[in-house]
Order: sequence, then structure tokens, then C-alpha cells
Amino acid sequence: MSAKNGRRGLSSVMVVEDNSIVRDLVCMSLTKHGYKVIQAASGEEALAICSQRKPDIAIIDDCLPGINGDEVAKIFGEELKIPFMVLTADSEPKTIERYIALGASSYLVKPASSESLLAALNIAYSNARNIRQLVLKSNRDHYIGRAVACLMLLHGFSEKRAIESLKLEARNERKKLWLKAQEVFETSLQHSRT
Repeated sequence: MSAKNGRRGLSSVMVVEDNSIVRDLVCMSLTKHGYKVIQAASGEEALAICSQRKPDIAIIDDCLPGINGDEVAKIFGEELKIPFMVLTADSEPKTIERYIALGASSYLVKPASSESLLAALNIAYSNARNIRQLVLKSNRDHYIGRAVACLMLLHGFSEKRAIESLKLEARNERKKLWLKAQEVFETSLQHSRT
């Protein structure tokens, strides 16, 4: 199955692995299955490449020279917002838990077959998409709640009346509810600062 045959949106994969033999095997397998592969032999190289172009997802080795796997994972997850999975020789639960806490969407213990790699990659990408959607929904709900609170405070509305008012404004302006809520909240915030 190639990347074009069902992996919606996933086409480029960065492989961050200092062992050239492992890196070549992983890259060969991914290329064979239709992915565009970006290689990096260290964390520093991966970060330099990502300043020019971002992959759809990254596979990060746990043990890297220089900037270690933990730090690369943290930067990819928090700053660059690049989904990633971890490729590790360490199957200790503490190691896996540490990377999950850093935002890993999946992990794979070395040595791994090509089939295991592709399955883990697909799980990682799917998990990352689901996480992004949950974060977006949370942000949207967050704005709606804050806008309702602002309307209640500013106009003395009940919660029900504030929600109805927000919905009516969004409908009249042909905006999504959460976008109108964001606008109401930010406008209220600006007025409170002046």
C-alpha cells in the first residue's frame, strides 16, 4: 500500500536517527511505500532542516548525539508543532511514558519490521490528527465559555440569554459560533484594558 492509497495528508516523513544503517533501512522502507523522506543524523540537523521545511511527521531516535531525543521531541511537539513518534531500543515503560508525556503519538521498539514501522507511523499520524482536533475543539469551547461569561458580566445576562445572544450575533453575521465568541471575548478584553 503506498502513501497515496489511503494515508490522507501524510506524505513527508523526517527520520532522525544517528545510526546510518538503521536510518537507511527506515528510509528505504518508507520510500518504497511512497513517502517523501527527509533524513537527519542528529537533533541539530533535524532542527536546522525544519527551519526550512516541515515534515508531516517525524520518527525520532531515543538516543541521539548532541541534542538528545528528549529535547528534540520537546521542541518538535511544543514549539514546531510537528507530530512525532519515537523509535527506541529501550522498552522500559518509564522511557515510553516519558515520550508520551512529551507528546509522542506512538513509539516503536527496535529492531522492528517494515510492517511494524508502517503500522506505528500510521497510528502516530492518526493519533496526532485526533489530538490536534481535540485541542482545536477545546480552544473553540474555551472561547465560547469565555464569551458567554463576558456577555453575562457586561450586560447582566443570564447564561441562557448570553448563549442565545451569542448564537444570534453569529447567525446574523454569518460566522461560526466559536469565531464570533473569540471576537466577543477579545473585544471585551480590549475594553477592560482601556
